[in-house]
Amino acid sequence: MKSLSLKAKLFSSFGILIFFLLIAVLVGYSSLNKTNRFLSQMYNEHYRASMQALRLHAELNGVRAALVTMMSETEKAKQEAQHSKIKEATKEIDESFDGMLKNKNFEDEVISLVKEINSVWIAFRETRDNELIPAVYAGKIERARELGLGIQKERYKEFVSLTEELVKKEKEAAKDLIEASQSQYNRLVIIFVAVGLLAIAVSISMAFLLTRAIAVPVNAMANTAQRIALGELDVNIIEVKSKDEVGVLANAFKDMIVYLKSMAHTAEAIADGDLRNDIAPKSEKDVLGSAFKKMIEGLRGIVSEMREGSDQIASASSQIAATAEQSAKSNETSAPAVEEVTSTVHE
Repeated sequence: MKSLSLKAKLFSSFGILIFFLLIAVLVGYSSLNKTNRFLSQMYNEHYRASMQALRLHAELNGVRAALVTMMSETEKAKQEAQHSKIKEATKEIDESFDGMLKNKNFEDEVISLVKEINSVWIAFRETRDNELIPAVYAGKIERARELGLGIQKERYKEFVSLTEELVKKEKEAAKDLIEASQSQYNRLVIIFVAVGLLAIAVSISMAFLLTRAIAVPVNAMANTAQRIALGELDVNIIEVKSKDEVGVLANAFKDMIVYLKSMAHTAEAIADGDLRNDIAPKSEKDVLGSAFKKMIEGLRGIVSEMREGSDQIASASSQIAATAEQSAKSNETSAPAVEEVTSTVHE
């Protein structure tokens, strides 16, 4: 982590957050997909089978009611009207059985039970069409009632019993499916919450690490820069071991402080009259180092010229003193001669 660049650290942090976000999205999508599958299975396999079984029951009741009405009628036209209703209901029942038997969503157990109900219905239909209704048309009402209250009633009870069994089985299957769906939902909620908490924990950890790796050293360097701006050079930079841009910046700050301290030490030496320090500019663009180097060289030149001037002045002073001494000696030598001349003149 310490060897990564700042850009890589930021990309890694956001990459981890995006990864957890994708996990959360996938978990949510999986939850919705499974919920949809459960609902589809419940409707296609259980709800539809139960509703169609109840519909068959109701339609069969309609057929029996029409048969009772038909047997109570004495006019042939009214009997035929009821017979037409029976035919329409029969067609709907046959179509319902055909659709249920061809439904590929139903389980084998359901199909087997539907076949059993259908066989009872076929027997009921054939007895009705071949024996009961012809007896009504023939005026043999007692025979028709005997069939209706005998074998047909038993078949009706069996039909009802089987349809109720089908409905009961489908309700139990739907209940099991709902419980499984609820269990799956609870697991997905736990996973979703766990992923969310883990994402929050990772986010907090990454924020702490990034703050520690970026904000803390940058803030320390900002405070140091403010102190340097006020002329204070007795400052230190916190140790940054990372090799990213922040680490490079911290090392550059350290080098800058060392450089400024070196320049300050050289300036103090110059103020004390010490020109022995040699300044080597860090680079061609080192304006301050180059200026200090030129200043020291210039001051050294001025001092050298002043020393040469002092030597010349001392030499001239010596010459002047020798000339004065020679003049004094010459005056002492010429004094007797002057006196002698003066005496001669007086004589």
